[in-house]
Amino acid sequence: MSGSSDESESNLELLSKDVEIVDKKGSTNSVIWKWFGYLKNDEAQIKTICKICRRFASSGAVPKQKSILSSFVAITPYERCSKRSKDITRAVSNFLAKDMMPLSTVEQDGFRKLVKVLDSRYKLPGRKYFSKTALPQLYEECRGKLENNLRNVRYFATTTDL
Repeated sequence: MSGSSDESESNLELLSKDVEIVDKKGSTNSVIWKWFGYLKNDEAQIKTICKICRRFASSGAVPKQKSILSSFVAITPYERCSKRSKDITRAVSNFLAKDMMPLSTVEQDGFRKLVKVLDSRYKLPGRKYFSKTALPQLYEECRGKLENNLRNVRYFATTTDL
């Protein structure tokens, strides 16, 4: 087998019986290595070969294991001041305001589970946070936008049903 052959073709290529396949270097705890090995001349042990069918098991692009740091990052909650946390909190605030949901919704088990599934790193604030901080901020933003839109209006009429 030459190094110039196409990777996808080499995966399908059968090795002849006279090509020696060696065991994985170092200690292995997995029984999988009973059935897989490497070419004797593959010092770096990059291309895994099935000892039974004598075909390459991978294209050499072995997925890397996550580092400890990336594993911790994946489970660490967002900081409340992070953009992602602010975006989700704003979306929940919009949901509460637009759909006129009770603030206790954010403390209900079903809603909490929904948010956890959607983004497990987001820590959902309690109803007091929404009532004292998030919804008043949303109100001020909406009021400011409305004031800007009405600033240059020459005539304005409103009606109400009582």
